Amino acid sequence: MQQTSNTAVELLAVHRCLRLSGSRYARMAAACGGEWSRWRTESELWIRQHLSSKEAERLLTNRLQVDLSREQALIDQYQLRLITPEQRLFPEALQHIYQPPGLLFVRGELRSLWFPGVAVVGSRRMTSYAKRCTEHLTAAMAQQGITIISGLAMGVDSLAHQTAVAAGAKTIAVLGSSIDQIHPASSTRWATEQLAAGTLSLVSEYAPGETVSRNNFVVRNRLVSGMSRGVVIIQAGEKSGTMATARIALEQGREIFTVPGDIFALQYEGNNRLLQEGATPVTSGAQIVEALSLSQHALHQEVKQVSPENELESRILALFTAEPQWHMNAIVRALPEDSALILSTLTMMELKGMLRQDSSGHYVRY
Repeated sequence: MQQTSNTAVELLAVHRCLRLSGSRYARMAAACGGEWSRWRTESELWIRQHLSSKEAERLLTNRLQVDLSREQALIDQYQLRLITPEQRLFPEALQHIYQPPGLLFVRGELRSLWFPGVAVVGSRRMTSYAKRCTEHLTAAMAQQGITIISGLAMGVDSLAHQTAVAAGAKTIAVLGSSIDQIHPASSTRWATEQLAAGTLSLVSEYAPGETVSRNNFVVRNRLVSGMSRGVVIIQAGEKSGTMATARIALEQGREIFTVPGDIFALQYEGNNRLLQEGATPVTSGAQIVEALSLSQHALHQEVKQVSPENELESRILALFTAEPQWHMNAIVRALPEDSALILSTLTMMELKGMLRQDSSGHYVRY
């Protein structure tokens, strides 16, 4: 319920009914003026004026079966944010990629979506050399405050996330599964702990309970690279998912950094191919930080520019002088402003690092 509960649950209902692409969501948002409940309550004539014939039939049929109370329960259970491209929270970098997502589901730490990040990707079956490279490069970047982005897969991806957190940085895991299903299952305990600690963000295009297919994991790679300033290739076979991510990143205009690999090892054929094609060879995290101009000072300046403080933010912060944690509903009851304004202000305060929300829905000060 980090948005107004009405907006989030109505948006989730539309998603269940239609499951549209990015551009279609944008047009629907414009048509309804951001009041997503209209797609559930407006007349058939109005619906048919704004949707294709096939879309209108799907919506008119499916909207009768929507269970808003069930959808609201899922939003509360997983502390979901639902973010669309026209909202300020939407990662700006994703606005400009091919096939941008129309809707993102987010759990956990929110402001990392606005931080400059670097993707670290590689094989599920990492070699001992790849393990050392992942830890070496990721730790150096994390110590500079850089957010590390990956896909939470076994091997290089999971190790990159874990190394980032151990070094004191935030990390973003882009899931190929639905937002309620952490994949692989072996990462569930670690991810749950990091969500509670405020060090991890989970991002998915798939709503709670949506069916997972192998293609989902390929499609999500465009978000891993799309959210990043650059992509670090740790270990890639010639025909691998990691190479697919590298190709997508190049199409998106992202810089590719590649660990030089053993010329006799099939596990590194992709690395060496990318180097032949002009990828930047990398042996230290400092090289990546310098190449992308991601110093601590640069990070600080970018985060500072989110937005200025205001009187409502000051009053919200004042509440925490009496109690160390406040539930969102308690904050709404304690202040005279409209609940929608309070909720949007709380979200912006998260982005600026003033507050964070734990897994129980309580806000605490950073």
